[in-house]
Amino acid sequence: MNKSECQAAAILLGAAIRKIFPHIVFLGSGVDEEGFYASFRDTTPFQEIYFPMLEKAMKEWGKQKLQMREMLASNAAELFIHKNEEILAETLRGAKGVVKIVQVDEFFDFVDKPIKYSPHFSLLGFRQDGAEVRVYGAAFSTQKELKNFLKLHRQYAQKNHKFLGKALELYEGSFWHPRGMKLLHILIEKWRNTLSAFGFEEIRGENPKEYFTLSGRKQFCFFHNLEDHIFSFENEDLISCLQIIEKWMIIFDFKAKWVLLPSRGKNISQALKKCKIDYVEGETKGLKHQRVELHIADGLGRFKCGPFLECEKEKISFSLFGNLAHFVALILEKTEGELPFWMSPEQVRLLPLGNRNFENVLEIFRKAQIKYAIDRDDCPLKEKMYRALRVKVPYVIIFGKQEEEAGKMKIRAYGSSHDQLLTIEQMKNFLAERNLESQ
Repeated sequence: MNKSECQAAAILLGAAIRKIFPHIVFLGSGVDEEGFYASFRDTTPFQEIYFPMLEKAMKEWGKQKLQMREMLASNAAELFIHKNEEILAETLRGAKGVVKIVQVDEFFDFVDKPIKYSPHFSLLGFRQDGAEVRVYGAAFSTQKELKNFLKLHRQYAQKNHKFLGKALELYEGSFWHPRGMKLLHILIEKWRNTLSAFGFEEIRGENPKEYFTLSGRKQFCFFHNLEDHIFSFENEDLISCLQIIEKWMIIFDFKAKWVLLPSRGKNISQALKKCKIDYVEGETKGLKHQRVELHIADGLGRFKCGPFLECEKEKISFSLFGNLAHFVALILEKTEGELPFWMSPEQVRLLPLGNRNFENVLEIFRKAQIKYAIDRDDCPLKEKMYRALRVKVPYVIIFGKQEEEAGKMKIRAYGSSHDQLLTIEQMKNFLAERNLESQ
């Protein structure tokens, strides 16, 4: 998605909403990571059947060239008051300097990004919380891009991280289930091991400069509120810090791009070129320091900020996750919930049938350091299999009377309808190989 095209669509959507529903209180329009949106307040329920009317009005106005002009913020606020747009006027209250104003028919709005109209857009949905409604959509440069996006979007209901997080019993809303906590611990342990290999030691604390002055330690890291913070007080480490992020991303095989944010310094751009890392120029965020971000594609191909690196005069700070919860969401959407073996919070589920002695099986799991669970419920095998399938456990092992007498076990991989019959020794070797492959 192009932000200029999304910005134009947001302006047109805001105008269409005010034209078709003149009684509403308009709250504003804008662009975010998911596309464009317009928000308003209304006492009556909004419905999706209004989308064709809104899109028709947007396209009719889009054929006309959108006019943008600059005004002093104070004058723009007065204009909005004159047009009974109290919310927009309030937004500009206290603002200084010049703002960009766009007029569509009799309606005005202000923008902070360039605008470029594209007819290749679609309204995707709306969210209503009490009287407040937000209508949102996506805009693209070509019809092909829009068509591909809409195809993904239709499937997204059962492939987005919220659905998968709940279905896999990882998290729901702001709560993390025990399986989700295990996943977080696995990823954090991977983070620790990766950084330790490069000489970074974990500490507890939140003031890196003060800790450096106190300890003299030049490379350290800590976790706080699901965000990782990594510091190097060796400025010549810039290239190696970028390489750490690159190697980290290879583990997860994301579709991603480096985005360099504009700044006065050139240290990061020079380091990127030395590392032969391709990057694109990002938009100014008013940052004091040089910053580069790694943007990762979600399940709809939208790029979200993940790992990043900042370069200051006295230190380099970077992150391998960005935010761990967001990172997990991106992993789920990429894998569609089928986590790699090493990352699975439950690698094997044992389904004992009847009163069987399976201690020798558990001993194999322990020695191979396999993360396992046992379904001891007295219920049909079909139900046990379904429960394991629902949370996408990589391997299910069936151990009943026949298996106990034969000294063998049935193992079924997720997504397969066939069982393998393995001896204890074969099972031991099989699990050892899977662990080795996932290192």
